[in-house]
Amino acid sequence: MNVTIPASRPTKEEAAKMLGIHIYDVALPQGWLDEFVKKTGMDYHKALRSFVWSYDVCTSFGCPRPLTLDAHVQLRSYDQISGTSYTDENSEVLMIEVHL
Repeated sequence: MNVTIPASRPTKEEAAKMLGIHIYDVALPQGWLDEFVKKTGMDYHKALRSFVWSYDVCTSFGCPRPLTLDAHVQLRSYDQISGTSYTDENSEVLMIEVHL
């Protein structure tokens, strides 16, 4: 995983562009977000601002892409709990909080 330290706190759109995510939605599927928060214990609003829903490398249904290091760690935990495989160890993340 590569970590980028931006000069200032980016928006979700700016963060996605900085990380090379091209096809994405800043909105997250409500069902996935609710399940993710319940299973990981991550704060709802922090989770909301720490992911985009990407269609770059995922299926046509998309998948979560973490924008921050904490989100990456939480997604890895979610994968272990849920038996999913969303975590990409080769992805890049930001070493800063993202704002909406």
